[in-house]
Amino acid sequence: MDQLSRRLLRGNRRALARRAPRVALPALLLFLAPILVPGARGGCSNDPLFGPETTLRGVEDPNNSIDENETAIAANPLDPLNLVAGFKTETFATGGLSCYATFTIDGGTTWAPGGRLPIQQDDFSKCVDPSLVADRAGRFAYAYLNLYGHVQNGIVVNYTADVLVARSTDGGRTFPGFTVAARGERDVSNADKPYLAVDSWPQSAHAGTLYLAYTFWSNPNLEWSVRVVVSRDAGATWSAPAVLARSSTLEVFGGLPVVAPDGAAYIFYSEYGRGAPTTLAIRFSKSKDGGRTWSAPATIAANLPSPGIFKLRNGSSRFDSDYHSGFWANSWPTAAAAPDGTLYVAWVDFPAGTCFSVSGFSHCENADVRLAVSRSAGKRWSAPVRVGDDPTHADQFFPWIATHPDGRLSVLMMDKRLDPANEMYDAFYTSTCDGAAFRPPTRLSGTSYLVGQQEFIGDYTAIAATATGVFPVWTAGPNNNKTDVVTARGARQP
Repeated sequence: MDQLSRRLLRGNRRALARRAPRVALPALLLFLAPILVPGARGGCSNDPLFGPETTLRGVEDPNNSIDENETAIAANPLDPLNLVAGFKTETFATGGLSCYATFTIDGGTTWAPGGRLPIQQDDFSKCVDPSLVADRAGRFAYAYLNLYGHVQNGIVVNYTADVLVARSTDGGRTFPGFTVAARGERDVSNADKPYLAVDSWPQSAHAGTLYLAYTFWSNPNLEWSVRVVVSRDAGATWSAPAVLARSSTLEVFGGLPVVAPDGAAYIFYSEYGRGAPTTLAIRFSKSKDGGRTWSAPATIAANLPSPGIFKLRNGSSRFDSDYHSGFWANSWPTAAAAPDGTLYVAWVDFPAGTCFSVSGFSHCENADVRLAVSRSAGKRWSAPVRVGDDPTHADQFFPWIATHPDGRLSVLMMDKRLDPANEMYDAFYTSTCDGAAFRPPTRLSGTSYLVGQQEFIGDYTAIAATATGVFPVWTAGPNNNKTDVVTARGARQP
């Protein structure tokens, strides 16, 4: 769900209903081809060579005229040439927001449409926030947020947001049905921003377990919580939600599950104040028993210079004074576990930047991607290090990370370093074998993206890593006043 819709909904439910949540829901769809990075920590091979970026389109967008964004991707452990990407799109033909899947069976050389994800139907029905995983049996699970309600006298009533999970057993060609993993409460409370993880480690006692983390927030008292539900039957049924963190004074958001090789599950999330610039903490909760019990939250890093949700500069000349200028970005975490148990967590903050309040909301500049590492199962964490080598004061934002079987960490991030005005952005790739030294970033985009007056270009990116490849997907644009989902095929160097 986009930031404007979230704030309107929790601030004035009826006002949001009258406006019918304007969630810019473009398509997620991406792909990228093989790169193996032989060598353990300290001995990485060369980064992959990337080909030109390729646009991925929804099946109902033959003229490439519809906004697409909010990307997700997963690789089949049984077949590294089979990947599925997901995204959301503004499908004008159906009058709303839809989630789609696309798949490849040749390592990203070609992609085919997997169709629209099923949703609960009502007068007002939308799909947003895709997330994808694949288990060791080759089954894909696709989680997404279903917004729906009844239209009465032009107003959406009985509005709610549920988390659905659809499954594919044919490599992403079809997602024929769904289960409800978590429910909102009509006109009272809603689920938001679901993320999936699967225990795919063969030595784990909980192999095959699905973890779905999400944020749950209540309109009457604006209480926020990070919750998790668990499935032990490939997504057919789900446990009752466990509440990992809750607050009525802070926002807790962006819960992201990651499973380590020993079967321990971690839910990482951000915690920050509301309104004008404040500080950020990155925290986590841990389960050693397959999600039956969870530890009290622990802190990775605190007092970080970020308001959590903020605007970055777009093409508007009124960035310093107009709330509607700039585009939404965030400090929600992305995380990954390496085969040796090393945990990586990355986020965006402003150690050398500035944030200021515009009509009660934060506008910021000089965003940096930073990374923390734990080699002690979360007991101790390194001090945050900056990812990349940008010598300017440009923004880096929307990072996503994934680990390879040899231990290398791949990083995708959006970066404005090529634009002295700090408005246009590009996609860049880098990697590390120790969480401290990073390869020089490689530009993936063929041309810089002109944001213009757009306020929403998606909330996140995605990347999948296998023994033979790395597959990033991200949002390009707006070009011609719309966003696209794109990828660039990277090939392993000898």
